[in-house]
Amino acid sequence: MAEVQIDEGVFHRRALRLWNSWKSSSTAWGCDSLFFFVGASSDEDADDFGRKTTCVQVWLIQYEFTDTALCFTRDKLVILTSQKKATYLEKLQTADLQEKIPLEILKRGKDPVENKQLWEKLSQHLRGNRVGCVPKDVYSGKVFTEWTNYLKSANSQWTPTDITAELGDLLATKDQDAVATIRSAAKLSDIILTKVLQNKVLDLIDLGKPTTHKKLAEMTEAVLDPDKKSNVKLPSDINLANAEWVHSPVIQSGGKYDLRAIESDEGQLDAGVIVCIVGVRYKSFCAHVGRTYMIAPNDQRQSHYQFLCDLQSHIIKEIIRPGVRCEQVYAQALAYVKEKRPDLEPYFVKSCGYSIGIEARESSFTLSAKSDRAIQEGMVLNLSLGFQNIPDPKSKSTKHKLYTVYLSDTVLVGSDRGDLLTDSSRLPNDVIYNFEEEEEPKKENQAPKANGKPVDKKPTQPTISGSVVMKERTRGEKLGKDKDDLEARRREHQKQLAKELQSKGLDRYTKGGDHGKKDEQIVVKKFESYKGVDRLPQPPKDGVKIHVDGKNESIILPIYGLPVPFHIATLKNLSKSDEGEFTYLRFNFVGPGQIGSKKETPLPVEDPNATFIRAITFRSRDTSAFANLFKNIQDLKKDYLKKEAERKEKADLVEQAKLIEMRGKRPIRLPDVFVRPQPESRRATGDLEIHSNGLRFQAMAKGGEQRVDVLFANIRHLYFQPCEKELAVILHVHLKNHIMIGKKKTKDVQFYREISEMVSDETGNRRRRQFLNDEDEFREEEDERRRRATLNRDFKAFAEEIKQQSVSQGIEVEVEVPVRDAGFRGVAHRELVLFQPTENCLVQLSETPFLVISLDDVEKVHLERVQFGLQNFDMVFVFKDYQRAVVHINTIPLNDVGAVQHKKKKKENNLELVKTWLDEMDIPFTEGPVNLNWPQIMKTVQEDPAVFFRDGGWEFLESKSDEEQSSESEASEYEESSDESEEESSEDEDSDFDEDDDDESDEGSDGDDDMDEEDDWDAQEEKARRDDEKREKRKANGVEEVPRKKARN
Repeated sequence: MAEVQIDEGVFHRRALRLWNSWKSSSTAWGCDSLFFFVGASSDEDADDFGRKTTCVQVWLIQYEFTDTALCFTRDKLVILTSQKKATYLEKLQTADLQEKIPLEILKRGKDPVENKQLWEKLSQHLRGNRVGCVPKDVYSGKVFTEWTNYLKSANSQWTPTDITAELGDLLATKDQDAVATIRSAAKLSDIILTKVLQNKVLDLIDLGKPTTHKKLAEMTEAVLDPDKKSNVKLPSDINLANAEWVHSPVIQSGGKYDLRAIESDEGQLDAGVIVCIVGVRYKSFCAHVGRTYMIAPNDQRQSHYQFLCDLQSHIIKEIIRPGVRCEQVYAQALAYVKEKRPDLEPYFVKSCGYSIGIEARESSFTLSAKSDRAIQEGMVLNLSLGFQNIPDPKSKSTKHKLYTVYLSDTVLVGSDRGDLLTDSSRLPNDVIYNFEEEEEPKKENQAPKANGKPVDKKPTQPTISGSVVMKERTRGEKLGKDKDDLEARRREHQKQLAKELQSKGLDRYTKGGDHGKKDEQIVVKKFESYKGVDRLPQPPKDGVKIHVDGKNESIILPIYGLPVPFHIATLKNLSKSDEGEFTYLRFNFVGPGQIGSKKETPLPVEDPNATFIRAITFRSRDTSAFANLFKNIQDLKKDYLKKEAERKEKADLVEQAKLIEMRGKRPIRLPDVFVRPQPESRRATGDLEIHSNGLRFQAMAKGGEQRVDVLFANIRHLYFQPCEKELAVILHVHLKNHIMIGKKKTKDVQFYREISEMVSDETGNRRRRQFLNDEDEFREEEDERRRRATLNRDFKAFAEEIKQQSVSQGIEVEVEVPVRDAGFRGVAHRELVLFQPTENCLVQLSETPFLVISLDDVEKVHLERVQFGLQNFDMVFVFKDYQRAVVHINTIPLNDVGAVQHKKKKKENNLELVKTWLDEMDIPFTEGPVNLNWPQIMKTVQEDPAVFFRDGGWEFLESKSDEEQSSESEASEYEESSDESEEESSEDEDSDFDEDDDDESDEGSDGDDDMDEEDDWDAQEEKARRDDEKREKRKANGVEEVPRKKARN
């Protein structure tokens, strides 16, 4: 209990959610108060988390506190517990939170009289005759018995009301804190399955050691045993002290399969079809993952497993959605099986899984034909699919007559589809293995028998307990990364993605959905210089003159002796010219139908049929006065346009909430950092602090204090870029909405610290010229490496603190790290920079302007200038929002130092690297040999997306690229062969004829060939002349000429 740390924010958020759900319900769950009493557990209890009461307490407090009662009334929450446990709960009363539940703690001691008074006080809070609880949850222990005896003696009249279903609905929908914990549980399950259990299975089969399923499960269980050391490397955010098994690992093979089993049997591990299932509980939340491993399967087994993968993908992408009933999930999955593979229908499982959380199986939400409950966004499902006991007529072994294919994953229900939390590979190349038996070589020396006759020693037939040699672990390794095979699979996947994109586009734009271009409402802007005639400036005594009123942004012009004001916005332009003794000023005004430039639109007016002044010209002999007027009006126009530009720039700014400063404790601080963009022209170092609901950067400069506030609610992506091969370590924040920093509007804020420091050399560099590679240089290099490591550690720890603080506010900010080894160089803004992918984005954070492309916003990528002979290509990102301009990354080199380094130290072509990355991220892409006119393309799409998708959508890119590529390849092959033939013919003629003969042949051909043929012959003659000169030089140097015809013969 000494290490108990209750998250105050999580407790109060969940307690308020339970409290408000009960009180706001129309029926109030049929009760007047809620009561949960967790007593001591007996040794016979197999699983405490099987009790709903325990799950509610763990969900709230994050620990199981035995002999503790929770009572929810209309006014507050009352907790009765021991004095020691109360010390941990008292912190919840003093939590510095805006919203928290009223809390009262009753401390139970050893005095029976005082305890009885506490029972009486607790029973008084159970108002009314109906108390919501879980009647079937019965505990043991002294305190629980004491409570039940008090109820009997007090002759309590309250009636227990079963609220198990209501609690099940509440716990089934996970909050962000629970989802983050389940992600960690899923990550740990993946590691145990792939790094421990899978490797043990393969090693045992490889070595031929006989092992039972149960023994193998016990070996795997040792990973979470705190008394045993494990060599498995875990992420830094996972602590094994918080992990335990949901159930023992399940291993099944040898033709005996039961997908409902929760433990392994005593059967021998068999090298056929092996089903492995792992369930881990981390910080009380569960995750499941299961895979099928096949050893040298036939085509039937491989096709059945591939179909199971397709079925799982179909359910996650197309079926699992909020509002769909559990029975519909199963029915649609079964319909998919009947349509695609009706022969597998009899072997399909009776349930596709269930909801999980603190309970290993939330029985209210079972994906079967008998459950009519609807799944909701935020639920976490254990999606378990399989075909059980399929007969294999081709198998000769009795143990392999039946086999099972099975997949189990932890899936989060999103807003429009499921999200896989377990990412263990399920691809056939990663679960299908090829083993070959190694026969013992025949020995020349034969062992004699007692009768003296030699007997040959026959090699033993290898089984699972015999000698087996693994030549290739996976089919992928056996194929040696066959490029043609990979390209074919990628092409097939891209066809599927293109089909899905076309289908979604048709559904979105042609079936009553979004129609693309938003109807822009024409706004007629009125300009009012003065509210009345009396507000006009008084004219001078010598008459009405041209007057510039900067305060009211107007120009007053004399027309027929009357002052007429014109707002500066109505002035299109002003021109000044000198003719003789007069100076002319021409005022051109904006009218309906006039367009100043291509970017401007006609001025909207209320009545286009009204009379408008197009232009007015004034002349004067006072040249200096008109020159001053011209300058003042031009300055007024510039100032007005500048203000309008700033107003338009700030028009789409979203008003941000105020930053709540940390109170009660000192905020976590990252000192001596710089910010980009800078609030002022001169950069200044400052401190970055974590407060209750956001970040604050503040620095002292000559102009005063610089301050930049970034709220957690406005953070879309947070990146930590270490200083490996970089000059600075970076924390970069990409925002949802723009903010103003100084006078700049930005969506990207970067905090960084440079690596280089000023180092003084007291020797004046004299000693360095005499002694190179001295100890000082080694010391400086070592200091720099140490400084880099320290900065990386500090910035990474600060990023993790940001994540934890955001989670406490109900907003999970994930920290993403760019993958430098998977990066490539390109040009987005005039400079060659390094682009690096992250988990959800493609970023360039080292140079300004920054570039952050969120892959969720990308609809399609087109690769341009992809053709033979070019050493670089271009990349175009098309976004789902068609009003957003496409993003170009140009001049990406085919071969670059940023390419991925494989295990065999072989660099991958950047084009293949980009294609592989896009395909893995499920982004459809096409390629073409030329650059396209994207403004015109996007204009066509914006005008009517429905027509665009009815005409094929983005299909024109794919078809164009394929046809042009094939035609160009054919043309290049034809041209190359023709060139070679011409070259050979000319060379043969050069070897057989002299210059005179060539001249004669030229003269004879001039009259017969056209202009194109003459050009070709001239080029050939020039080449022949150069070859003759080279031949004469070689003869002069004593080098003998070998005829080419003889060399070929």
